[in-house]
Amino acid sequence: MSVNPKFQQVDSVTQADAISALSCAEILRNSSKPPALFTPAILFTHGGFDREPVVEFNAYFPAPNSDQRPFYIDLKKDKEFFFGGLGVKPAPKTVTPVNWDKRLYAISKDRANECFGFLGGIAYSDPKTGFFARVFSYDLTIPDPTSRVAETLTVKVFGVITNKFVAYLAQLPAEKNSIKPPQLTITPNNNLPNILNAVGGELWHPGNTADDPILERDKND
Repeated sequence: MSVNPKFQQVDSVTQADAISALSCAEILRNSSKPPALFTPAILFTHGGFDREPVVEFNAYFPAPNSDQRPFYIDLKKDKEFFFGGLGVKPAPKTVTPVNWDKRLYAISKDRANECFGFLGGIAYSDPKTGFFARVFSYDLTIPDPTSRVAETLTVKVFGVITNKFVAYLAQLPAEKNSIKPPQLTITPNNNLPNILNAVGGELWHPGNTADDPILERDKND
């Protein structure tokens, strides 16, 4: 008895170009529980933070199950970027380079407030250099680089305010009816009120320094 499968002859596939991948926006829109999107990359790419903040969140607030854990989306095509200027470097305490202009984090909206409260509460300093910094956050609408119909994504951006500069992602003026990816912007911190007003940024106001989640975790280690 022959074990070779029997194949039926079929006509050649036509109009294959009409088959296209779904965009990020479409996938999220069709999801039964669309996640909240965010990026804390500025903290360690340009803000002087020596840890990966999402890893810290996972350690401080373990997810009840795998579906509740933060995850990330990496763009693979050369010309697709979520952001501009963040660059390529390993996350803190790792060795594999990551293009942070192509990476976007996501988390279940059920845990978004918990996660964003933790990230927004981070403050850090270096007594040897006198450097200190704290985090601020804001919502930013960015173009979906995977979309062919100019869809957009809403992303929570975590910027850094230091005693020397402010680092954040700023939206560029549109060109020819197209929205450019937001670009890393670093400016002196003497214009902080105008920056926060322009981006709608929010600061986390702890009652005392011990309330900072990273300091609190270190204290309990």
